[in-house]
Amino acid sequence: MKSYDKVKLIVHSNLPVSILIFVFIILSCEISFGKVPDSDLFEIPAPVLKEDRGLSAIKFSDCGKSNLLHKQNFLSTAAPNKNSSGISAKKIILIDRSGISSSKLYTPKPDFKYWESEKRFGVALLELGFSQFFPWALADWVMKPGWSVVGSNVWWYNISHGWDYDGDSFLTNNFTHPYHGNFYFNSARSNGFNFWESVPFPFVGSLFWEYFGEIYRPSFNDWINTSVSGFNLGEMAYRVTNLITDNTARGSKRIWQEIFAGILNPFRAFSRLISGEAWKVHPNTALYKQPVKIYVDGGMRRIVERGSDILDSASVEGLLGMKIRYGDVLESDLKTPFSCFTAWGHASNGYSFLTELHSLGHLTGWKLGGNRFHKEIFSINVSYDFLINPAFEFGAPSITFNFTLKNMLDENAYVRSDLGLVAVLMGSTSTEYFYGYDGRDYDLGPGPGIRIISSVTNGNWDYISLSYSGSMIITMAGTPDSKHYLHHAILEGQLPINDYFALGLSMEYYWRNSFYPHNVDVSRGSPIGRVFFITRL
Repeated sequence: MKSYDKVKLIVHSNLPVSILIFVFIILSCEISFGKVPDSDLFEIPAPVLKEDRGLSAIKFSDCGKSNLLHKQNFLSTAAPNKNSSGISAKKIILIDRSGISSSKLYTPKPDFKYWESEKRFGVALLELGFSQFFPWALADWVMKPGWSVVGSNVWWYNISHGWDYDGDSFLTNNFTHPYHGNFYFNSARSNGFNFWESVPFPFVGSLFWEYFGEIYRPSFNDWINTSVSGFNLGEMAYRVTNLITDNTARGSKRIWQEIFAGILNPFRAFSRLISGEAWKVHPNTALYKQPVKIYVDGGMRRIVERGSDILDSASVEGLLGMKIRYGDVLESDLKTPFSCFTAWGHASNGYSFLTELHSLGHLTGWKLGGNRFHKEIFSINVSYDFLINPAFEFGAPSITFNFTLKNMLDENAYVRSDLGLVAVLMGSTSTEYFYGYDGRDYDLGPGPGIRIISSVTNGNWDYISLSYSGSMIITMAGTPDSKHYLHHAILEGQLPINDYFALGLSMEYYWRNSFYPHNVDVSRGSPIGRVFFITRL
């Protein structure tokens, strides 16, 4: 794909107007709009349980005596009662995270269903079409970069000439495309499809765009980045927005939750709006109750662009970062995709605002053995890496086969070690001898890799940790016949001040050995030092 960078940060996909209108007409009847419930009624869902979406299923039995109920996000006492019309009901005192919220008379409604309790293919297809049509229309009708002028002759050319690699900038290929693929994925995920059923949507959506959305030949690296990283980021966005939206909240708190969640996942917000769930007061799904740890850190780092001495001339940058640990592979359901994941990143005031973003999401796994003193897990994960700074660039979606070991040191502290064999699906790495059209200055290609992490931790703070990641990138597009051997080692320590605050020091070293058959080989190293504070929310 070729375009101006400013356009590419906004634009990635397209659906021809005629197809969008056709889809809208034949499928619009599938949309059922939510109805604002009576403020005195709390709708109780009939028993519903599907896959890992955690749809709440709550059933009350009139046992004739007071009983205690503990379901999902509330604890309540229930006793037989009759309303003014003589209908049997329950008087329920809800106790949420902040205490008693209300005491009301509720009539069970066995026909209640969450929006996601059934697959809504029409709405999913409509949202997928919109996610392609809107940015294409913005480019073609407003910004007019030229590449969006498509027609039957362009489509036939793309089909007949096949795949290529594009010249987009590093940010566009490794962040903008994955971010847009997240929209494709959530067009299905937010409309009743489970994780595996939603995975084809970014693949199909990106494939449609590559052939029919622009005048350039379909880009293989775009397809991989948009699809694989799209469902990776998409499932995390889906689960995080489930954590944000508390269906029992009211007033301004509820409004701000819906707005913030809508920014992270617009298509889930749209589904909640048309179903009425954005304002209904009803039970939370199981995904709202997942164990989560959130960390925020701030500090500064010093990067040596070329050399081996941290005191050499270097770039100094301020950093602000966040890390989320969702579940734990040592405790989670190993057969449920993304029952656990870790995502972290940093923003900088220096070379690039978004300087790094990483994630590791669980797909499936097996418990190999263990007891209360140690555990052994094998898991298959999808990972995403984005690194850009004054010294180097690296980005890649990967599949990681990971062995996780836990060995207790005492009642609280333990050693956790992870050994991962990595399949880099499409890596992007710095090079000295290639500068393509549209600003691309890096090589593209797949390759094998390894990832090793070991830390002494109590589950909240990593007192000391050592990590190493290495990979080989076999260039498919860029500097002809080149190979890159990439290494990144990090030694980090955290000193807890109390349960919620710690000081940290990190020393990193990144080096690249690049072999160019037609040019001089290059070996470069870049030490990085970072001091920071970190707080656990």
